[in-house]
Amino acid sequence: MNNKFTISYLRKYINQELTDLEMHKVEEASHEDQFLMDLILGLEEELKTAQKFNAVEIDSQIYSRTHPTNKLRIGYFKYLSLAASLLLIFGVGLFWYFKKDSNINPVNANSTVIANRETLTDTTLNSIKIEEPNQEKI
Repeated sequence: MNNKFTISYLRKYINQELTDLEMHKVEEASHEDQFLMDLILGLEEELKTAQKFNAVEIDSQIYSRTHPTNKLRIGYFKYLSLAASLLLIFGVGLFWYFKKDSNINPVNANSTVIANRETLTDTTLNSIKIEEPNQEKI
């Protein structure tokens, strides 16, 4: 036997309807397989209480324990999304703060920047004609 026992075969074991060799094989297999031992103990309890073993109910209970439903843990995602939002707002605020102080105006090659231009108040200097370097001579 390949250690795959049916319920009816195990009921024969409980009722001691098997030969000594077959009972010995079931006992050896139950020592190796804990689930088989639990099943034999359950069948013995069934015999004591005179209630029938409902395989469908037991199978559904086993399935519900071995395949639990996946529950989303929203609490962790809630805190993670809050932290990400705060980090994003803080980053945008820092970028805006440092960007507003460093306003750089582009300078054209043709334009010149004259700092602290002084106005002339002496009228004698107004009569002097200064030649422009780019002006053509006639």
